[in-house]
Amino acid sequence: MTMPALLSAALMLLLLPGTSWAVDRKPAPITVVVENTLLGTAPLTYTTDVVAYRGILLGALNRLMNSNQNFKFTYTEDPNYGPYLESVNGVAGNDKDHTYWELLVKKSDGQIIRPDVGIGCYIPSVNDHIILRFTTWFTYKKDPKYGSYLESVNGVAGNGKDLTYWELLIKTSDGHIISPDVGIGCYIPSVNDHIILRFTTW
Repeated sequence: MTMPALLSAALMLLLLPGTSWAVDRKPAPITVVVENTLLGTAPLTYTTDVVAYRGILLGALNRLMNSNQNFKFTYTEDPNYGPYLESVNGVAGNDKDHTYWELLVKKSDGQIIRPDVGIGCYIPSVNDHIILRFTTWFTYKKDPKYGSYLESVNGVAGNGKDLTYWELLIKTSDGHIISPDVGIGCYIPSVNDHIILRFTTW
């Protein structure tokens, strides 16, 4: 048998159903949950499928938008980091207000993870719950005596009842960790500072 014929036969084996190399292209159902932590509204839940083998989340979101008029989203292409969510159902993140759409995934075992990739690279698994959460990078309050202090980071806020708060620490370029004697409104960062925002208790 000639080499081209051998290659053709090998390719046919790869494509034949039931062979060990066959690709399972059955749709993978996923759930999309839209949450707005700032308004405190009830989450909206949608279902869709990933139809392509190792299909990305962006494709599933487009499929959902095309099939359900109650779900809309927009995204922006970043030249370095790829697509990221810009708005969901008409609500957009805003640099001035420190708001954005966070991508979380609740896996089939109940664990909630924050993927290290965005909607353009994340490959959903069967029965993933994709959580699109509208939240803030951080919020702060101004105290008339002590100036600005952190109130919340990524939607997690300090609580007087539980004695929790956000502590500001600095890891300097020589490796030392210091607790500044001023807050976020007055601290002047140095080159290569590592700013540590630590959620802790009094």
